[in-house]
Amino acid sequence: MEVVKAKNKSELMDILLELDSEINEIYINKRPSADIVVGILNNAPKVKTIYCPPSLFDQTSQKVVDALENVEIKLKPFDVNRGRPKKYGETLINSIKADAEAGKPIKTIAAKYDIPLRTAYFYINGS
Repeated sequence: MEVVKAKNKSELMDILLELDSEINEIYINKRPSADIVVGILNNAPKVKTIYCPPSLFDQTSQKVVDALENVEIKLKPFDVNRGRPKKYGETLINSIKADAEAGKPIKTIAAKYDIPLRTAYFYINGS
């Protein structure tokens, strides 16, 4: 999948001019308007799926969605992970919760896993 991110629409249109004509899937971080879709189709005619953020997918004109369906191209929402990546994995989090359920004090749990006390509270309380 080709990922195309731009600060504004004109920058996106410039990037679309340089697309590889062989790509099948593309992610854009702007609302797929008619001129953006035309730019994609002109420069990457083999595209079968266009992804965009869910919030922009909801704002996309029904005319654009219908036009894409007529040429057998799917427009789909794609939720890209936002924010800072998690520092601790699910295995550690489950171990912390299991120790808390076993009745171990939070200070002991935090020391055992070498994590801040506040982080231990965060994972135990599920916030």
